[in-house]
Amino acid sequence: MRKFEVNQTAHTPYFLIDFDNGYIMYKGRFIPDMDPFDFMRPIHDAIKDYAAFPREITTLDVYYEYVNTGNLHTLLEMFKMFKSVADQGHELICFWHFDDENDDVTFCFV
Repeated sequence: MRKFEVNQTAHTPYFLIDFDNGYIMYKGRFIPDMDPFDFMRPIHDAIKDYAAFPREITTLDVYYEYVNTGNLHTLLEMFKMFKSVADQGHELICFWHFDDENDDVTFCFV
């Protein structure tokens, strides 16, 4: 099974691409003590690799804990890459999870 994985730290998110199953997860906070572009570069490269040969259905789970505005551009670039999967005619299902004070809320975008 081919996977790309970045372990979560106190300041950076967990990231997973399961190439064989078309599953992608982004989870945690993004307040790195380094250049956000340096942190995201391998993630962007892995997404490009996946987008070159995506599965018919790709499921994206996003669990945002916190992101600061200085990192927002790198995240927008990431989502543009995900959109390229849908633009190729493949199904992209995004589950957007967030904590609304006392309730875990999930939205699904297809």
